Amino acid sequence: MAKGDRIKLYSAPASPGCEEMRRFLDQYRVPYQDFNVTMDPKAMKEWMKMSPEMEVPVIEINGETVIGFDPARLKAKLGLSRIRSWTSTTPSPHEDEGDSPGNRSQSAVDWPP
Repeated sequence: MAKGDRIKLYSAPASPGCEEMRRFLDQYRVPYQDFNVTMDPKAMKEWMKMSPEMEVPVIEINGETVIGFDPARLKAKLGLSRIRSWTSTTPSPHEDEGDSPGNRSQSAVDWPP
């Protein structure tokens, strides 16, 4: 990831894909702005332009849009390709206090070098 990258996440509170996206970004310490499209009318308009099908999460990286949670594509766009794997069990600072690691998916994804 290059210094000065601007990353915007358009998300919804009850979306598992959005939570996975936050965990991914937090694990790799990627700074981002999170816009709740259900509460922010301006963000909702921007999100609807990028995702006419109204899918979340949508992430904008330096003006380029990625729809859905696609770890391999995100790693490539963010320059994280040297890192071999990501696991969805990493806690996120965005999680509710009542959420425990036992309640989350135990899946892991490996990418080619």
